[in-house]
Amino acid sequence: MGSLDKYKTENKDAPSINRFQEASGDPILHVDGNGILLYINPAAQSLLSEWQPTVGNSLPEAFLKSLNQCLASDACSTRGVEVRVEERQIVFTPVPFNDSDFLFLHGHDVTWWRHYNAHLKLLANVYQNVSESIIITDTNGIIEAVNPAFTTINGYAADEVIGRTPRFLQSGRHDADFYKSMWNDIKKRGRWQGKVWNRRKNGEIYPALLSIAAIANEEGETTHYCSLCYDMMSKKEETEALWIDAFRDPLTGLPTMQLFYDRLEQAFSHTDRDLSMIAILVVNLDEFRRFNETLGYRQGDLLLQQTARRLKGVCRQSDTLTRFAADSFIMLTRVVGNPRQALAERAQRILKSFSVPVELGGTPVQVSARIGISVYPTTAKDMYTLLEQAQVAAEQAKARGGNQYRIYK
Repeated sequence: MGSLDKYKTENKDAPSINRFQEASGDPILHVDGNGILLYINPAAQSLLSEWQPTVGNSLPEAFLKSLNQCLASDACSTRGVEVRVEERQIVFTPVPFNDSDFLFLHGHDVTWWRHYNAHLKLLANVYQNVSESIIITDTNGIIEAVNPAFTTINGYAADEVIGRTPRFLQSGRHDADFYKSMWNDIKKRGRWQGKVWNRRKNGEIYPALLSIAAIANEEGETTHYCSLCYDMMSKKEETEALWIDAFRDPLTGLPTMQLFYDRLEQAFSHTDRDLSMIAILVVNLDEFRRFNETLGYRQGDLLLQQTARRLKGVCRQSDTLTRFAADSFIMLTRVVGNPRQALAERAQRILKSFSVPVELGGTPVQVSARIGISVYPTTAKDMYTLLEQAQVAAEQAKARGGNQYRIYK
């Protein structure tokens, strides 16, 4: 009796198995000990069509060689035999058929899994090797994982932080409202990005670019949060460029309005706690447009740079001075003593600094300014009103003529 006849005899009483094989979407082959095909299910006929599989014919030589090598190995039943067919990767697991030399070859299309695993390995490699710190937390903010860069940047080993919230990284330079606003954005938009100050394990405070994103499952439910943090102090040259771009006006070197607003928010918080006062002084240059038109924009830029230097000369160390607009500067200062008297003296010192002409290309140019002042909490109750009142006061000072100041009432 030949192999095929013997095979048919042994399988005549297995109709349920045959029905399963016929209906299966996986390729299934039965072969004898010499690699002769005894059965091919429809899925195998379709998937292996380039082989032109036919009952009674032999398996392709290359596949038969791999099958014999596999059978000689102890790990054959777990590793299987892999074959590539029309850009698809199929792994056949050989199983002895009853006590005969027949083999049951059950194939699995692993193409998708191979691509998926390669993608996972790529992501894992990125996670392990990026220079940015990565923190993954659950929905309660409990840290589940950190990457090696997190340890390099912050000084904490993974086992020191897993199970904790990232609050230990807070520098103290942002108040509760800052973090409340951050998490409101994350809850509403699914992400937040901005600049923060963090604290390393050794106590050093450093500026960082932080991005936090919510991670959702297939149902759209948030399951984790992932934060990506770039240490702006990690490379001196990059840090200086980023710092200038993010926080410094390129013309005058003064802080940008973004940094000014951050300082103003902090000042509001401190003022509310210690019941002190702060003031904003808006300094507008008189007839700056005329200077630009008559002397040229290059000379106008030099005038702004000279003005910035003079204003910095009358600032206290705790003050924040920034360029507010093309011809306007704004100063944030804490008020000590009688507010009207203290601010009047400050305004007069600023105006006096303009009494000496500015040298532009060897030509002395007389400059004058007007100053508008507002006080928190005396005249304003919030940041935006404070700014608006200072601008209104500056316009009132303009109506009085050059080199004047006005405190908003």
